[in-house]
Amino acid sequence: MRRKRQSERSTAGVVRVAVVAREPGMRMAAAKAFDGAPPQWSVDLYSDPPSECDVVLVCPDVTDVHSPGAISFDPEDPAAAVEEIATRTSPGQLPLVSVIGPGRGCGVTSLALHLCRALVAFGTVCFVDLDQRWGAAHRLGLEPGVLKTWRDFDGSAESVRTCAVPTPGGFRALFSPLSVGLDSVEDERRPDEGVLLARARSLFGAVVADVSSPSVFERTAPHCEVAVLVLPPTRPAAARARSLLEGWPSLTWMVVSNRLGPGGETTRSELEHIVGRRISLELPCAPSLRDAEDDGRLLSSGRSRWIRRVDRLARALARS
Repeated sequence: MRRKRQSERSTAGVVRVAVVAREPGMRMAAAKAFDGAPPQWSVDLYSDPPSECDVVLVCPDVTDVHSPGAISFDPEDPAAAVEEIATRTSPGQLPLVSVIGPGRGCGVTSLALHLCRALVAFGTVCFVDLDQRWGAAHRLGLEPGVLKTWRDFDGSAESVRTCAVPTPGGFRALFSPLSVGLDSVEDERRPDEGVLLARARSLFGAVVADVSSPSVFERTAPHCEVAVLVLPPTRPAAARARSLLEGWPSLTWMVVSNRLGPGGETTRSELEHIVGRRISLELPCAPSLRDAEDDGRLLSSGRSRWIRRVDRLARALARS
């Protein structure tokens, strides 16, 4: 079977889809799912993933294949796989996203990092750490003091390339320079966050900013297209979140409820009533995620309900 080279695809606009299935019935079900696929999709059946393709779709009868970025085919919902392929291969940049909470300890950094990892499926991604007090490097088992940071950003695209550090999640990170003292967070050498985000935006398909405080958000919000607001499902957090939402009514918001531990009886509908907006996503309590963070392997933890729901958030952002 002749396969088109990457250069041919960019010229002809062909999207090469490799469907990996072995049982005849599963092959038939997968092939039928593509009856209404766009004409520029080239769909072929394989027993194992090919070396060259744009998208790999793995059927449930194949259990020994672990292809990075592969899409799982669900015979009960075949349209979902076609929709995800369409999202991944659609042209254009993803929105510039700020992730913020109504206070500290809401899970903002954990969500922002996992969101970056999930967005890698849709293109190049840059995580921008804007927390000069604590930073995000230690969450990944990295030593903050020896890493390159955006302290050396001089306004040029080249300095962004130099400062952006590879991470275990497959994306680049512009880590924050930590302030020497907790009272000097507003470092006089701090570059303009808006310029930093704009330069990162020009180089990467997706940019996710970990916003540490409302004052930092005031400087970054005008440059962002979507804000993800992370809050624990409690009434006080919802009240603080509403105040933040009301301050930026024209911004596109996605509200995420992140359950950090057991207890609490506030329902989704009660939260939505307090916040005044729909809850876009509910994240379950994930003790294993805390363990992974303690061990410095936050992005190396296995699949879980929490991570699968973050993947869903990434797909929603890719469609926005």
